[in-house]
Amino acid sequence: MLTIEELDAFQQIKLDEVDIDTLVDLNSVKIDTSLPCEKRMRKILDEGVNPYLFRVGDMKIKVSYSSTGRTLSDIIENLIEKAEC
Repeated sequence: MLTIEELDAFQQIKLDEVDIDTLVDLNSVKIDTSLPCEKRMRKILDEGVNPYLFRVGDMKIKVSYSSTGRTLSDIIENLIEKAEC
């Protein structure tokens, strides 16, 4: 599992400073929908997927979060549930 320090480092990476070929393509991430959401999130993070910076095909994606009351876990869970469709 990633440490808090590693997650903080992931968050600090600037989109324009990263080579797209070094990013995980979310199209290639396999999600076991038979697992509970918490275990799915843990598995993805255990695989080293940066939840803040990744790619979808040829597009770099940088995600930031505001203090809206939703936690990072809530947001990642929502993304994983949408991936089930």
